[in-house]
Amino acid sequence: MKPRSILIFAKEPRPGFVKTRMCPPWSPSEAADLYLCFIRDTLLAASKARDAVPYLFFDPPEAVFFFREIVPAGFILLPQKGADFTERCAHSVKEAFRRGHTRIVQIGTDTPQIRAEHIEAAFGLLGEYDMGFGQTKDGGYYLLSLSQPAVGIYQGVVMGRDTVGDQMLTHAGRLGLRIKILPAWTDIDTHADLVSLEADPGVDSGRAYPGISPLKTSFSLRYLPRWLIRGLTEKMIGPLRGAFLLIVGFMVVLSSGIQDAIRLILSMDRSLLEIVLLSLRVSGASVLLGAFIGIPLGSLVGLRRFPARDMIVTLLNTFMGLPPVAVGLAVYLMLSRSGPFGVLGLLFTPAAMIIAQTILVTPIIAALTHAAVGGVDPLIRDAAKSLGAGALDQGFALLRESRYAILSGVIAGFGRAIGEVGAVMIVGGNITGSTRTMTTAMVLETGMGNFELALALGMILLMLAFLVNMGLHLLQGKG
Repeated sequence: MKPRSILIFAKEPRPGFVKTRMCPPWSPSEAADLYLCFIRDTLLAASKARDAVPYLFFDPPEAVFFFREIVPAGFILLPQKGADFTERCAHSVKEAFRRGHTRIVQIGTDTPQIRAEHIEAAFGLLGEYDMGFGQTKDGGYYLLSLSQPAVGIYQGVVMGRDTVGDQMLTHAGRLGLRIKILPAWTDIDTHADLVSLEADPGVDSGRAYPGISPLKTSFSLRYLPRWLIRGLTEKMIGPLRGAFLLIVGFMVVLSSGIQDAIRLILSMDRSLLEIVLLSLRVSGASVLLGAFIGIPLGSLVGLRRFPARDMIVTLLNTFMGLPPVAVGLAVYLMLSRSGPFGVLGLLFTPAAMIIAQTILVTPIIAALTHAAVGGVDPLIRDAAKSLGAGALDQGFALLRESRYAILSGVIAGFGRAIGEVGAVMIVGGNITGSTRTMTTAMVLETGMGNFELALALGMILLMLAFLVNMGLHLLQGKG
């Protein structure tokens, strides 16, 4: 068990139950959507913190199915326990230390400006201090870090009042804890709070923690339409102006996302490199296997005449359009514990992904090889035959003549493999550091709101496609 743990509190974002002080000007549904963005911001920050086990304490208990759908991999979901929120906070601390953790950072979901660096800084101060405390400007707190289960700090505290922070600090002093006071932050409870954060999004993160660059914008501010934030107080906003602001907001979001993606690529981010290298390894192995099977098969069908030839050609052309999800399901059933090959333990491994991609790639390479060989001028075979070449030499002559067209088929297979998502998601499980490829990571990161990584992966995919096709073009030019 890792010594560090991150304790996050969240409520199910149901209209009318969360962020009610945002209404008006926000509608209950809009406020709930905004709070969901806050949750995603916080989960994303926690998932990027190093060497820590993240917990999500949720409420109500039946919301477990909702939160299972949105949490990143590696999170432990636990329902909140206690008669009131004070007891629930205390219970989370006791539970973390009971599970063997020796350092905890507790945060809520009302401060979307929090980043992984802030969490790691809170852990870092626990070597010199027993407690780190970040108070909000309305008297509450946005972050608590502890190196011991000092639940006495919650004694008699009533959450929601402007005396919460002062009471907890008083109790901590009586317990003899060495306290590090962090700069005050703004938690987002009202529309005015959100507007003030948008006006100066670095006001908290940049000045509070030296060495950490200011947070330009949170997920909530970047990816919600700007006209919702700036125009909700102007209910009479015209449809044309609203559409214009929405388009401008989208362009700002896209531009910012591309800039962050380029920065991520240039920094050679470790997690990004792991995903790219795994994708290349899996797709490369699949294409090699597919070529090993598909080129001889396509050549045989293209060079020989036999009774079942037309049927094989029809099957190859049909299998070129195999649905990836159907292939993934078939491979899953074969490799699952109850399947015929379950004893091999290949499910949710790169090997399973290679098998699925090979099944998808082989028909493409075989069918295009058949077309390439069949399209060679018959005079070449006749010329080889007239020179005394045997059947095998004639075949090699035709293959040599069609080598660039066959290479195009191999590259088409690589394109299918590197861009595939359905089959590898099913048989690989999209496990961090093990089976997460570029395409599956793009799906996950987009759902989490981490558009920088998703855009970076998309740009790398495009660059790979360009480089592969440029290489083919150069080879064909030399040929």
